[in-house]
Amino acid sequence: MRHLLILFLLFSFSVSAEESQYKHAVAGFDSESELKPFYEKVRVAILSRDYETIADLLFFPAGVYVGDKPTEVRSKKEFIALGDDIINERLLRAVYCSSYVALWSNYRGVALGQGEVWINMIKENDDDPWETVIWRINNKPYIGTNSRKDGACFYSEEVNKKFQNIQAKKTPEIMN
Repeated sequence: MRHLLILFLLFSFSVSAEESQYKHAVAGFDSESELKPFYEKVRVAILSRDYETIADLLFFPAGVYVGDKPTEVRSKKEFIALGDDIINERLLRAVYCSSYVALWSNYRGVALGQGEVWINMIKENDDDPWETVIWRINNKPYIGTNSRKDGACFYSEEVNKKFQNIQAKKTPEIMN
């Protein structure tokens, strides 16, 4: 009986080890080494308002809000020119409150916050290599209510102070 229990435990362990996958496999990422450096680059670029780097990471055309108006941005040059209007307080708060561990995913990609930034892997032609990109920026200016999963940070006094008058100041000092 003891041997059967040991065999059962060994078999169970090997089956669960085979079934366990990287948490973002559903979005096409096989390992942390594929996703984590890209997430960190996105986070730094957005928080420092480095519009050129964000544009380099973004897939075009990109549907975004410019102010409260839905707009399709078709090029890096256009994104950079509209950067101050696209990288708004909602997006900055969500990115500031994000962490690699809190990313979530589904078949559409890997999401940050409540889906303010989506990361995905694309290739334009079958022969092209896969490329990791910012697939979508959901920057609709509505901040919302306290129903966010990251609400403890998003609505905190610390974050409120940090982002007080952020749109008027246009400072790149958010990461400090």
